[in-house]
Amino acid sequence: MTESFQNNRSDVVHMLKQLDSNLQSYVALYDADGLADEIKRASLSTTQDYKEGYSQIADLSRKENEYVLQLDIANKLWFINGLLNELAIIDTVDDAQHDDWHFVDLVSSVSNLEKLRQKVLEFETHVSKNLAKNHEGDVGSITIIKDIQKRQESFDLKIKKLVSMTGKAHLETKEDSIILHNEFNGQEFGQFLDSVATASATMRLASSDVLFNWTNTVYQWTENILKQLENDAGLLRFSKDPEISHLVFLPKGTYSLSDLIDTTNIAEGSQSIQKFVFSITNLVEFVDELVHLSNIGSGIRKPSSKLKQQLVKPILASLKLQVFNPRNKSLIFSLVSEKLGLKTDQSANSGDLLSSLLESLSGDGWYSSSSGAIETWLEDPLGYWSENELETTIENLRAFCIELKKITQSSVPNSMFTKLSVNETHGGFENTEMKPESPQVPPATKPDNDEWNSQWDEDNDVDDAWNKEIDLDVDDVSEKKDDELDANADDNGWDDWKDDDDDLGWTEKPKPKTQLNSPSELSKLPKAQKAFTYKSSQVPAKLLALFEDFFNRSEELTNHSQLSFPQSKRIRQSFIEKFKPFALSFFAMVSRDWKQYYPSPTLLYNDFGKLLELAHTQHKDFENTLVPELLILQDLNTRFIQSMILSIRTSLDEAVNKAERILFVDDNDMFSADDMSITASKLGHKAREVFDEVFQAFYQNTETFEYNETLNMSIISTTINHFYSNIITKLISRKSIGEAESDVLAQLIDYILMATVPAPISSSNSTVAALPAELKKSPSFHKLANIKTILTSRLNDILNQFYEGVFFDMETEEMISLLHALFTDSPTRRSVIDEIKEIRSS
Repeated sequence: MTESFQNNRSDVVHMLKQLDSNLQSYVALYDADGLADEIKRASLSTTQDYKEGYSQIADLSRKENEYVLQLDIANKLWFINGLLNELAIIDTVDDAQHDDWHFVDLVSSVSNLEKLRQKVLEFETHVSKNLAKNHEGDVGSITIIKDIQKRQESFDLKIKKLVSMTGKAHLETKEDSIILHNEFNGQEFGQFLDSVATASATMRLASSDVLFNWTNTVYQWTENILKQLENDAGLLRFSKDPEISHLVFLPKGTYSLSDLIDTTNIAEGSQSIQKFVFSITNLVEFVDELVHLSNIGSGIRKPSSKLKQQLVKPILASLKLQVFNPRNKSLIFSLVSEKLGLKTDQSANSGDLLSSLLESLSGDGWYSSSSGAIETWLEDPLGYWSENELETTIENLRAFCIELKKITQSSVPNSMFTKLSVNETHGGFENTEMKPESPQVPPATKPDNDEWNSQWDEDNDVDDAWNKEIDLDVDDVSEKKDDELDANADDNGWDDWKDDDDDLGWTEKPKPKTQLNSPSELSKLPKAQKAFTYKSSQVPAKLLALFEDFFNRSEELTNHSQLSFPQSKRIRQSFIEKFKPFALSFFAMVSRDWKQYYPSPTLLYNDFGKLLELAHTQHKDFENTLVPELLILQDLNTRFIQSMILSIRTSLDEAVNKAERILFVDDNDMFSADDMSITASKLGHKAREVFDEVFQAFYQNTETFEYNETLNMSIISTTINHFYSNIITKLISRKSIGEAESDVLAQLIDYILMATVPAPISSSNSTVAALPAELKKSPSFHKLANIKTILTSRLNDILNQFYEGVFFDMETEEMISLLHALFTDSPTRRSVIDEIKEIRSS
């Protein structure tokens, strides 16, 4: 076994060696370069074939996509073309001479049009995406899409035209008639409206009125016809058969009234209103029928009474013109006579006319306001007649105000404002039985046992000039009180600046607010009161003439009927009660923007007061009725002036309040002396601005100043004294004032005193010329000046001036308060204060 194995192993080794020799011989004889070239050629051949194959596959895929896209586009266009063919019948709408358009189905046409709109949108979106993907331009540049869009727009217009033509075929309107053809082309009116509603919803319109506003068509036609009825140009007649409802206007002269209306019991003067009621009744019947037929349909629309609701207003307005038309006076006179107990055949017939119309307008869908208005006319014909006449007068008043505005804005002199009447007044007029008691004003608080101040108060009862002629207390206007004002601040006016015998002639005692004062003057004031003059223009007389023209219309009724004196007075009473709304209308038109209508607010105040005086004088027999209303109107006139003063005061108060945290707060380390000085300068500048406007409006123009000197001076004094009082209160309330602060506050007082006194002007009017000097005599002016003196003086100098009587107008507590604030506690300060108290209490 071992020998055999050894022999086999020897054979294997031999074979391996032989194989190795053969391999070496093969490698040695092989062409390596040729092999490399062969491998390279084989490699190149394989790559080229692959590229060519891939390119062919990609090209085939691209062509496939293009074919699919083109096929998709062709399918969409085929569908769009089908819809266009379906809609082609709409083109017949343009040929109104032929009846082909009758066969156009509105609902299906609108449905197809909506499908077309959706398919076109899908098509545009599809093409747009592919163009964007391939960067090949904008969809708007594709001709076929633009053509389709134009066709679509054309169909939209023709649909609307189709609705309009069909609607006119159902509801035919001419200048003198309106005809409803309930059935057209096999479709009833209500069904047609259903189709319109469906079409509107499909087209996503806000309302079916966009396609067919039939209610507006009827409304416009009715308005035009009502104008002709109002002019008595004819009447309306309604007729109908199962398919046609016909309302036609018959011009005057084309009919016989007796053929249409039973005129047996109609009074001669009532034929006009009889024809009108006949026409309105026929109109109501036609509208009822029209609305009834319009509501017959499939139920996709809610039943509507819109047309009836729209027509109520013009019908009632037109009816009102007829009932209260001058040519139909016999109607209103007969109704009034009946209400007064003088029933006649004519009045009964007149009432029946309106009652029959009331019954017609009480049907379903008509607003209840229609019946309410007519019931009012039947229930209170006198009140409604006078109210209607007043409306006409107010229109004339409005025209007068427009003319007044033109005159005011014109530079050409006009007698309306150049020829002024001079009026003298002795106070005001009042109804002593009806005038409420004047409000009780609590007395101002004064320090106990201050006999010195009490002694001065005896000669200083009221220091506000205008309180004697008109209450200028603007608290009633602003509805708030200024708790910071000094208790005696309201006693700072002008009355005590002059003796009773001076040329200003201001009276001594205030009158209650409810009393109607200057310039409307009558008779019931104490004769001891002084007279003063004011001026009024031509306006009051012209306004009264307008009202008298209105009032005299009541005389027509009293002369028309055989009335007793109480009945006649009741009629005139109904008219005199309209003076208040008449006067209020004028005042509302003019006072809101008085500069457009008047050269001066004072003249407006004078004129309105004069109007009230003229009205009272003209109608003494209605004094109990008129006087309470005149008192209210004069209070309104007063508030007009008060509001102007309030506006001025508000501007000044806002300026003071803005400066308060810097100028009037104790121990304020946040602001330097420079800050205070700048703030004082700004406050003084603001005061100058405000008072420049005040002086310009109420003083510097001598002509306007003389319209009412007392009023103008009172406005100035009231404004100045309020401002002074505000500043004085804030200064007196200071608990601690440093040396630097005292200098700034003294400078502030200089600014204020200079701002509130106008520069002297040369004038022949002694009051105008003397005003600047008189302002400086004001106790409030003196008090401010004396506070400045205390702010800038030493204790001994203050005491010396006290003995010289310099501080006579300052109360003891005011002086002591300032001394405590200005000077630190010391024997000298205590001594000076004790000495002042001792002298004042002696």
